[in-house]
Amino acid sequence: MEKKLSKYEKEVCNYFADKAEEYDYVENQTYWQLSDKLLWTLIKEQLDKLKSTFAFLDAGGGTGRWSKMILKNYPYAKGTLVDLSKDMLIQAKKKNTFGERWKILNGDLQNLEFEDNAFDLVLNTHNVLGFVEGTGKALDEMSRVLKEKGILISVVPNKHHATFFNVFLKNLEGAKNISKYNRGKFVDNMPEMNMFSPRIIKELYSKAGLKECFCWGFPIYIYPGYQETQLQGESKQVKDILLDNLEEIYRLENSVIRDEDLSSRGNNLFVVGIK
Repeated sequence: MEKKLSKYEKEVCNYFADKAEEYDYVENQTYWQLSDKLLWTLIKEQLDKLKSTFAFLDAGGGTGRWSKMILKNYPYAKGTLVDLSKDMLIQAKKKNTFGERWKILNGDLQNLEFEDNAFDLVLNTHNVLGFVEGTGKALDEMSRVLKEKGILISVVPNKHHATFFNVFLKNLEGAKNISKYNRGKFVDNMPEMNMFSPRIIKELYSKAGLKECFCWGFPIYIYPGYQETQLQGESKQVKDILLDNLEEIYRLENSVIRDEDLSSRGNNLFVVGIK
C-alpha cells in the first residue's frame, strides 16, 4: 500500500518536485565543489573501513549523487537508494549504469521496508533529517537495518550556522526561532526544517543505539552566500575567493575539520556512529 503523505511531507515533496530536474546543477557552483570534496574525503575514510563487498543504504538519496559516487569508486559494493520524492527518483534512475548493483526505491525513512541487519553502511546526506518529521523514528529505523558494527553517517543542518545565516539576511525573527526551537529555514522558498547542534544530534544517535559517535563541522572557514542556496548562480564574493584558491582552502579545511571543538562553526554537521 502506498504511503499516505502528511501535509508537511506533501510540502517537502512539492518543494523537491520543482527542483528535481535541475537539482544537480549545484555541482557547477564553486562553493559546493569545495563542500562536496570535503564531504567525499570524510565519507571515503569511513568506506575504507568496510569490506570491499559492503552493502549500503542511501537514505533520502534524492537524485543519487552520492550513491553514484560510491558505486563508481567501490566496484564490489552494492547500493540501495530510498527516497520519498518520486520526482527525485526519476532523476536517479537516469543515472543507473550499475545494473543490479543499485536498487532505487520509493519509501519512507520512518518505516523502512528492509529486514534487520541488512546493510554495512547507512548514510543520509545534506538536510535529509532536516526534512523528516520524526527524526528519532528515522534514526531508529536506520539503526535497525544496520548490521552489528555497521556505520551510520548523517549530514545535517547546523542550527548555529542557520541562525547566523538568518541574521546575515536580516531575518532576526527567523534567527531567534531557530535558536530557540531548533526549527526554521535558510530562505523563504523552502519548507521549515529541523536544525541540529552537535549535542542534539549526538543525543539522538545515542538514543538510536549508536555508539562511538563523533560530530564534525564542514566547511568551517568559508560559508555559502544567498545565491548558493539556489540551484543556479553564485555569490560573487564567495566565487572570487574560491576560484583560484579552492585547493589551498580545501587543504586548510581538511587540516582542521576533524577537530570537534570547531564543529559548531560548520555550515553542515558530519555525524558518524557505530551500531
